Amino acid sequence: MAIQSKQSLASLKVLPIVFSWRFWLKVFVRFRQRNGTDAVSILAYTTLIGLVPMLAVMLSLFSVSPFFSDFEDLVMDQVVHNLIPSSQPVIENYLLQFSQQAVHLKGPGLFVMFITTLMLLWKVDEKLNGLWVDPIRRKWWVSLLHYLGVSLLGPILLGLSLVVSTSVMAIPLLAETTPLIEKLMFGMSLLHFALGLLGFAALYKFVSIPYVPFRVALVAGLMATLQMELLKSGFALYVKWFPTYDLIYGAFAAVPLFLLWLYLIWFIVIWNGAVVATLVTYPSLTSSSTSGKDVSRPAQVKGDSGSA
Repeated sequence: MAIQSKQSLASLKVLPIVFSWRFWLKVFVRFRQRNGTDAVSILAYTTLIGLVPMLAVMLSLFSVSPFFSDFEDLVMDQVVHNLIPSSQPVIENYLLQFSQQAVHLKGPGLFVMFITTLMLLWKVDEKLNGLWVDPIRRKWWVSLLHYLGVSLLGPILLGLSLVVSTSVMAIPLLAETTPLIEKLMFGMSLLHFALGLLGFAALYKFVSIPYVPFRVALVAGLMATLQMELLKSGFALYVKWFPTYDLIYGAFAAVPLFLLWLYLIWFIVIWNGAVVATLVTYPSLTSSSTSGKDVSRPAQVKGDSGSA
């Protein structure tokens, strides 16, 4: 009982920490020292190359069995909703068109698409774990298993969660209260918000090699989800009110705008990754967690780790 009470008190100390200006100063210093802007630029460019192969792999998985056909529209809508700016529908159309064409590749072509997807996942893993002071590397085969699991099982699990969530949201009580809740959330979709929150929390919880408490991942996921919603609204207003790219690039304006969009998305991901790394090693949090897991040392790793 005493251990449980101490752990509950430790969980209550997460929120006061994020309201401290000293904490955000440490986050900024970590982000700058660990080359956060370089990581954002690399991930934005890598995503520009690997996004179509990733979507093609997802479509290929759904075409394996008729059982997964119902998942395709739900998953693609969720992915496109979060990855593509609503102000640039032409990008969405081209990405879906390219992905559907890539599905018809056979043999070596499909293998290259899959390898490109794994390279994108590897870069995300590398840059997020590079935010820690003493980054630790997993053994290569452990990382490969993780990437294969995300590539093969991730879309299917996302489809199942969307089907279940849609069914739950259709319950009469929730169906009546959802519009009111979305009004209180300034029009944000409750389903997209919940899935975004859980997705970001899972990213920070399971991708990081050092141990990350779930409460820390959840707080960072909440901040990342709110920032993503603000980015969507702000980006749409920027494109509408300041048509600078349209005036300069004309018909090609969608390309630099999409690259800018990817840069801002990865900035949110990497910045909140720095929040996680700083929060886990923050003195007032680690000192109160001595009765549970010691999260103050990055050397404490989930699973097998070591040099490749």
